[in-house]
Amino acid sequence: MVQQTIAGLSCLTPAQALAEAHRCLMCDDAPCTAACPASVDVMHFIRALRFGNPRRALEVIRRQNPLAGICGAVCPRERLCEGACLRRALSDPVRIGALQTYAAAYEMIHPRKAASAAGGPDAPRIAVIGAGPAGLGAADALSRCGARVVVFDARELPGGMLAYGVPEERMPHAFVRAEVATILNRAGVEFRANQALGAQISLDGLFAGGFRAVFLGVGLWKPATLRGVSNVSGVWHALSFLEQAARHARLGGPRPEVGARCLVIGGGSVAMDCAQTARAFGAGEVEVLCLENSDEMPATFEEVFEAWRAGVRFWNRRRVTAIRRAEDGTFLLESHAIRWREPGRLVPDNAEDVPGTGATHQADTVIVAIGQAPDRSLDRALAGVDRDSRGWIRVDPETQETSVTGVFAGGDCAAGCGRTVVASVAEGRRAGFEIARRLGLRPPEDPWGGFLRRGS
Repeated sequence: MVQQTIAGLSCLTPAQALAEAHRCLMCDDAPCTAACPASVDVMHFIRALRFGNPRRALEVIRRQNPLAGICGAVCPRERLCEGACLRRALSDPVRIGALQTYAAAYEMIHPRKAASAAGGPDAPRIAVIGAGPAGLGAADALSRCGARVVVFDARELPGGMLAYGVPEERMPHAFVRAEVATILNRAGVEFRANQALGAQISLDGLFAGGFRAVFLGVGLWKPATLRGVSNVSGVWHALSFLEQAARHARLGGPRPEVGARCLVIGGGSVAMDCAQTARAFGAGEVEVLCLENSDEMPATFEEVFEAWRAGVRFWNRRRVTAIRRAEDGTFLLESHAIRWREPGRLVPDNAEDVPGTGATHQADTVIVAIGQAPDRSLDRALAGVDRDSRGWIRVDPETQETSVTGVFAGGDCAAGCGRTVVASVAEGRRAGFEIARRLGLRPPEDPWGGFLRRGS
C-alpha cells in the first residue's frame, strides 16, 4: 500500500484515511472507547475524518490523549481499541491507530499556533519529574487548566522511553519531537533537561521553592536481571542497548557494536525492538529465546510478525540456564525447553525444565530484554513515599496521589500503572486534573464533555 511519509513515519494518505473512516460502524456506546485507557472518543474523531476535517478529529483525540499520533503507532491496538472493534465480526477491525496517526501528521503538515495557557504569572506552579508519557500527560492537563508547569528530566531529550527506548525504525524521533513539542511549547510549560531526582532536584527542595504539587513520572530505567544466571561481562541489557542506539541516531553518540550473530532473551515488545535494532545495526543472524510460546508472548502479533519478516528466528518455550564466554570471545548459552506447571500462568516461577532438552547457543552479542524494575538508587530521594516491596510507588487509583500529600505519581514507576504509553498518559492526566481541582483551577470549556471523568 502506497502511503505518505510525515516526519519519517509512514502514514495513511488523505484518500486512504477517508476510506478507512467510512468503514467505522459508528457504534453507540462504542466498545473501542471503552477499551481505550485514555477513553478517546473514537466514534466522534472518525466522524470528523469522514467529513474531511482532520484538525477537528485531532482536537477530539487530544481532549483525552495529547500523544495521539505516537499512541496510534506504538500502542498495542489489537489488545485495546481495535481488539474491541465490532467490525471484526464482519472483516478486519477499523485501523483506529492509523487514523489517529494520520490526524496528528496532518497538523505537522498544516501547523497552527500553540494554544495559550489560561493562567498568568500568578498561576500556581507545579513540578513534573520525568518527561515521558505520564509526565507529558500531567503537563498537558495542568497547562490546559491554567497552571504553570516545569517539567524536569534526567536526560537531554524529552519523551522518556519514546526518545530513548523506541527504535528509529519503529518511531522516528522527528515524529516524537514534533508531537511532544505540542505540549512543551505551550505557554506556561517549561522544560529543564539534565535535572535528575536525587541529584539536581529533591521533593523538599521543590516545595520549598514554591511548587504547589509534584507529579512523579520517573519511569523504569533499571533492567531486570536474569534469575539464576550470573552477570557476564559484555552482555547487553535491553535499555542500555536501545538507549545507545537512540543516542547514536539522535545525538551523534557512539554506535553500539553488534556482532554477526545476536541472541535476544525475552518475548516482549522491548525484546522485539532489540531484535530489529540489532538487524538494523548489522547483525546477520538474530535469534529470540523466550519462555512463552508464540501465542503467549507479551509482544503483540504485529511486533512479532515484523521481527519475523525482518529475518529474526524464534526459540519459544525455552529458558536460559547459563551464559559463559568462550575462548574466542563469543558467548555460549545453555538453555532447556520448559513447560508450565499451571496452564495459563505465564511467569518464570511457574516454568519447569523438560529433562533431556538441553541445547547450546553461540552468539557474538547477547541482549537481555526481560523487563525493567524500579531504580532503588532513588530510595533516599523518595524517602517518605510509600512503595511496595519491589519498589513501585503506591498510589490512590482514583487520584494518583501517593502517601505524601501533594505528591502524585503515574506511569511505569507506580504500582499497578503504566505498561502502555496510552495508560501512562491517562494516569498523568488524571493526576493533573486532580491537582488542578484542588487548586481551584478548571479546564477550558469542553464541548465534548467528560474532561474529568474516570479514565480521562
